[in-house]
Amino acid sequence: MKSKFRILGIASLIALFFVLGIIFTPYLLAIPPTQQGLYVFFFLLIITYLAYNLFKNLNKVDINNEVISFNNIFLKTEQAYHFSELDGFITQTKLTNGNVYDVIYLIKHDQEVQKIPSFYYANYQEIKHYLKARLQYLG
Repeated sequence: MKSKFRILGIASLIALFFVLGIIFTPYLLAIPPTQQGLYVFFFLLIITYLAYNLFKNLNKVDINNEVISFNNIFLKTEQAYHFSELDGFITQTKLTNGNVYDVIYLIKHDQEVQKIPSFYYANYQEIKHYLKARLQYLG
């Protein structure tokens, strides 16, 4: 089984970057030119942090009977876990910017090793159902 991205979720995050730029520009123009560099630096720092989190979490998820693998689209990294080495998974509900979404956390040795947010995946419920058949639900 392969994951399917939710285009609206990804597009809304990219739109957020543009909205932040539009909101930030009038404030930047009102600041004296001697201080604008510092504000631009902090704005770019925030945008870089948000972009990194967006790109870090965009994984293609492939699940078969024995292995779940995560292939990052932008960072070109791959992580694979055998179901036998995972303790199980937990789910949590998150509230971000007024939106509620669920997240699956894969647990290995009592620590989170990977997350699957419903915000990014159109077939989140299918992934969750598939994992319930192969892993222990921990809560």
